[in-house]
Formats: sequence, structure tokens, C-alpha cells
Amino acid sequence: MNEVKFYGNVIVAFRLKVVTGLHIGGNKESFEIGGIDNPVMKLPEEVNLKYDSFFGGKIEIEGGQPYIPGSSFKGKIRSLLEWTKGDVKIEGGKGTSGFSNPEIVKLFGAPANLKVNDEEKLKELYPIRGRFLDIYPVEKVETELKVENQIDRITSSATPRFFERVPAGTEFEGAVIVKLFSKNDSNLLRLLAEGFSLLEDDYLGGSGSRGYGRVRFTRLKTIFRSKGYYLGRDKEVLVANEDFSCVKDFMDKVPGHLEELLSQEE
Repeated sequence: MNEVKFYGNVIVAFRLKVVTGLHIGGNKESFEIGGIDNPVMKLPEEVNLKYDSFFGGKIEIEGGQPYIPGSSFKGKIRSLLEWTKGDVKIEGGKGTSGFSNPEIVKLFGAPANLKVNDEEKLKELYPIRGRFLDIYPVEKVETELKVENQIDRITSSATPRFFERVPAGTEFEGAVIVKLFSKNDSNLLRLLAEGFSLLEDDYLGGSGSRGYGRVRFTRLKTIFRSKGYYLGRDKEVLVANEDFSCVKDFMDKVPGHLEELLSQEE
């Protein structure tokens, strides 16, 4: 097998604003009469996170705060892209990934037992490029309680359900790290931008058909850290950083700039 060359990492940092109440389900540790039936995902109470924001300043997250798991964010974007690219198989009334789109596999990964008969194609797919980090609120969040009624269509009796949600207006910060193993990997940023854009017209979390989970990206910042950066030789390079009105317009300028930077790594 040919030697794999590591060019560096691209960090795509973003700010994500909740437009309608967001519910990503967490574990209910105890049953309480009249309590919340469907709590949101939260950090453990004993956790206290402090880190430097990609957009300046420091962020401190107290225990018990809601957050968006990287796995939820990754899975949603991958699903939207697979439907858009026609890479979904319908089996038993459920949609499953066909793992036939090489760009999606490169960015998001595939099962270890995925069979690829073409050895050259296999070399292009691995290692997997994308890492989707957990997404944390920028400021302290007070969740809201939404009461819904499940109506029996025969008797018209109502069964109330209590949903915990992250309220509209809450802002989160997160990042996706894309590893670059070829110059063509810069095109994966276009695929990621397409996924971000699709998410804005869909929803994140549960109950999207009932209006939950609309989100909007408000800031993007793209940083290139070459192999030399990790060896102490180079500085990171700011590729783009701005507020924007369209994700794709912002990201379209990134791959070309990255290709120029990668050509200097030869």
C-alpha cells in the first residue's frame, strides 16, 4: 500500500443559533410525578469546562448545561447529504446508507466491514477525514418546558407530555476538523458547506415535524494548520473569518485558498 501523506488539518469553527426550541433527548435519571418526560442532553453536574473560543475570548460551561453531541450533529448532516446524493437504500420501511458515495465516506466514515473491491479506491477512502466535536452554548442557558397533549382520536382524551427544550435565541459554538491527505481533500469543504446549508432548511434533534429544532449558522471561521504547525515550524493560517448570509457563499472561497496552501507543502 502507498505511503499516506498528511498535509495538515482544516478547522471549521462555527456559531450556531437556535431559531425554534431545540430538543436532543438525554437520559432521565429518576422518575418524578409531574416531572419532565423528555429531558434534553446535558453535561454532568460535576463537569466545569473552560476553553478559548475560536472567535475570541474564553467560554466557561457549568455542569448541567445543555449541549449538542458531535454525533448528533454529524449524523444529521450525513443523513441530509446521503438523501441529496441518492445514497440511501430503503429496506423494511427504513432508510439506510448505501456507502456508495466516496466523498461522503471520506468525510464521515463507514463500517469497518465495508467491502471495497477496488484497491485503489480503498486507498482514496481512508483514513477518514472528518472529526465532529461536541457543540457547547456560548452563555449560560435556562431551558424551557413545553407541554404537549397526545390526543386519542377515538375518545378525544388527552395525555399531557412534558418536553424540555433549549429556547430559541440560544447560541452554540462548535467545530469540525477535516484532515487533509491529498490536495483534492480541500473539496470536502464544499461537501461540508452543502450539509450545513441543508441543515438550515431542515431541523436538528427531535420533533422537527412539529416545528422543533430549526437552526442557523451565524459565523464561520476556517483555519489551516499544516503538518509543520504540529512540528513547531509553521504558524496556523487564517483562511476565512466573517459573519455571512449564506453558508455556501462563504465556503466557496475556502477550497481554492486551501489548494494554494497545500501546493506549498510539497
